[in-house]
Amino acid sequence: MNKFENTFFKKYIPEWENIISVIHTHIITILDKVIIWLSFWAFLPSFLFFQSERIKEMLLFFIFEIYLIGIFCKIIYDIFDWYNDVLIVTDYWII
Repeated sequence: MNKFENTFFKKYIPEWENIISVIHTHIITILDKVIIWLSFWAFLPSFLFFQSERIKEMLLFFIFEIYLIGIFCKIIYDIFDWYNDVLIVTDYWII
């Protein structure tokens, strides 16, 4: 366990307990979400936007960029949500 996890998750346990381990869920649980969001909601619309003149005429570039920034924020939110979903093993119990 690194020092960051020890100090970050220390606020969730009482002062007299020691953190033995911090257990995250497996990385596969977040990778499938990230890959799906990137492939279907970012890469595919980007490809269609830059390849089709008709879509470029209907949709302004800055609106499309705001859409992509929203997708980026959603992916970052999912990653932070995955990182904070932990089991904290202490001297007395698992939180």
